Amino acid sequence: MKFKSNKITKFSFKERLYHQKPNNENNMFTFGDEDLERKNMLGYYLAGLIEGDGSIIVPKTIRNKFKKTVSRIKKYSSASLWPADQRARAAENNLNKLNPHWVTGFTDAEGCFSIQISKSEAYKTGWKVALIFSIGLHSKELNLINKIQSFFNGAGKVYYQENLKSVVFRIKSTKDLAQFVLPHFDKYPLLTQKKADYLLFKQAIELVQRGEHLTTEGLLEIIRIKASLNLGLPNELREAFPNLIPKDRPVVEYTGIQNPHWIAGFADGESCFFVERSKSKTHSLGYRIRLKFIISQNVRDVMVIKGLKDYFNCGDVILDSQNMSHYVIRKTSNTSDLILPFFAKYPLQSTKSADFADFCEVANIIKNKAHLTQEGLERINRIKSGMNRGRSSN
Repeated sequence: MKFKSNKITKFSFKERLYHQKPNNENNMFTFGDEDLERKNMLGYYLAGLIEGDGSIIVPKTIRNKFKKTVSRIKKYSSASLWPADQRARAAENNLNKLNPHWVTGFTDAEGCFSIQISKSEAYKTGWKVALIFSIGLHSKELNLINKIQSFFNGAGKVYYQENLKSVVFRIKSTKDLAQFVLPHFDKYPLLTQKKADYLLFKQAIELVQRGEHLTTEGLLEIIRIKASLNLGLPNELREAFPNLIPKDRPVVEYTGIQNPHWIAGFADGESCFFVERSKSKTHSLGYRIRLKFIISQNVRDVMVIKGLKDYFNCGDVILDSQNMSHYVIRKTSNTSDLILPFFAKYPLQSTKSADFADFCEVANIIKNKAHLTQEGLERINRIKSGMNRGRSSN
């Protein structure tokens, strides 16, 4: 496989691992007019924002340490990551490759199949069509995003958006979509209603492959498809094509969870490990501690939520007034006997694994009945304060 070479430009670094902090304010790496400062390198990841001109050679020691760098200037203060040589190495390195069922489960939770249609005088139809498969996450998930790109053979680009504190993996090349994305989701199908978006997206890819997007008839067909995808048509397209009839959405029937790695991937995107502390008159310290595992999804995928309950054979399915369905396990014995062993065997890949580790620590405190002591309760409070949203603010 041939990759186009990318020019590496002047860039700045922002390194931070979600569970570690620098020992001092100057603990960082910079290129350009400043010398490279190397302190506490292990554990930090690289996120860059590119600007300006010129080129720079990244030392091999840094490449080997982080396995990622930055390339090619992009709009809206974003930078494409993974230059061509690293894409090639990633494609050849399968040692840490994600399980394909995990990738599908995570896409069911966080992935997006979209079509962008914009005015362009470069095309006879007056409109440009772009097909995009993307996964967007908080910037702390840069390492996971790079692993996902590696899974898809290094195709696409990763963008760091500093103002939004986010990283987005996108594949826009029709060739790469057809070569890497379609074969994966055909072999490892999505389980949620997002599968309908994928099937429509696949139809659009096939139209573009045949060049039909360059004709008026083909363009209208793609716009019909877009009208049934995600949030439908933006105002600009609705005004330009007022009489257009949306494409029928494929009917997606729930077929059951076929592989536990799908659950791990889905949980990485949609689950929450929660330590609940509530007042109690029956406990000597005045508080009751419970462990809760929750997976939430729009009510249109309530069958998937019920499927999780069937898989673990415990817990409850709750529907709320916001059109959301929730799978909730709150019995400590079920959490300890089922959830903890499950994710120990099928590990989470995102920074949510840190919440799971804290969850396990609290479970161990409860198992040893240390939560009934003042010291144990205070320890649980400290752990709880650093989990989930509390972790991102630390």
